[in-house]
Amino acid sequence: MNNDSSTTLTMVRTFLVSPEKVFDAWLNPNMMRKWLFTLEGTNKESRNEPRVGGGWETMDHCNGTDYRAIGEYLEIDPPAEISVQMP
Repeated sequence: MNNDSSTTLTMVRTFLVSPEKVFDAWLNPNMMRKWLFTLEGTNKESRNEPRVGGGWETMDHCNGTDYRAIGEYLEIDPPAEISVQMP
């Protein structure tokens, strides 16, 4: 049984902090585990290789199930833009 799914997602959020802080929150694995597709208390793993062609991953554990989100960086332009592809 294949549980993979394919969805196109455009995420736009506005934060009342500097662009540098938002940028750092995306690239720092310790910050990612607090907000990126997960909650800090249920996050099992977050890793990040912040370079074009590098990857990121976060795994959440909720109600006995692991949920994994992965992606590859297509563009990193501090602090203006991060573009990722999620398989």
